Amino acid sequence: MRPKLIRLFFSWTFVTGVVLAAGPKERIAVVDFEVQGAVGVADAGKIVSRLLLSEFSDRFELVTRTQLQTLLTEKNLQVTDLMEADKAKEYGKLIAVKYLVVGEVMKGAEFWITAQLVEVGPGIIRSPRKISAQTYQELEAKIPLLGQLLSMSDAQYRNWLEAKGNVPKQSLLGGLIAQYPKILEFTSGDWSYATYHGGVVLRDNVTGAKQTVWAGEPGHEILGDFKSSLASDPNLKANLGPALTDAVSVFNDALRVQIFAGGAMIYETKTAITWRSCHERRIPPPK
Repeated sequence: MRPKLIRLFFSWTFVTGVVLAAGPKERIAVVDFEVQGAVGVADAGKIVSRLLLSEFSDRFELVTRTQLQTLLTEKNLQVTDLMEADKAKEYGKLIAVKYLVVGEVMKGAEFWITAQLVEVGPGIIRSPRKISAQTYQELEAKIPLLGQLLSMSDAQYRNWLEAKGNVPKQSLLGGLIAQYPKILEFTSGDWSYATYHGGVVLRDNVTGAKQTVWAGEPGHEILGDFKSSLASDPNLKANLGPALTDAVSVFNDALRVQIFAGGAMIYETKTAITWRSCHERRIPPPK
């Protein structure tokens, strides 16, 4: 029996966008998160904090939990001494850490992570950033998103929360395709795909492997089965609109994918079946 597709979450590569500091790397530490409720995972607070800390590795010098505790002990301080604006400003000059992240992992109707970033020196405490999911595993998969949300100023975070279309979120989130608006999902035998404004994520239902094909700009050539399908169906051609990619081979040529402004076509080489999906036109990415 093939596994049932419920929800897809995908890895991503950070695209440089909003950052907290320029020039030489500042130091950042993530305190072990508190756990509220039975999340069903031992040491969930430590696990989340370590995963989150790794999300800052390309922009900051990372301070481990042990290193942070050593710095605080040397100055006879506690983490709570840095969690009020006045105290953070007073004591922050005593420790060589620019940013501190604190937060909670919670289990209610859903699983939640709430995190805050403290700019220790000036005593600036940013508003809480929140992510949620139906399962703890899905919550962990969203930790890269949490890292990027923490990198935003409060104003940028409000803009992200209030964004109504695809373009504002793309401009803030870069390459995180699973956070672009999802258009549809489809499963057929060994294969599934999820369509987003930013592209298509394909899944091998047997192995669980996933591959992403990103949408680009119009002007790509349409060949082979895709071309003959469009030639035989004028309505399909009108609905799909211009091609935003070439025909891309994935999973060792088990599938060939071409993305269009208003849909996608996927050719399964083993069965010679072509899947065609039409939907609202994709919103072009920001320049």
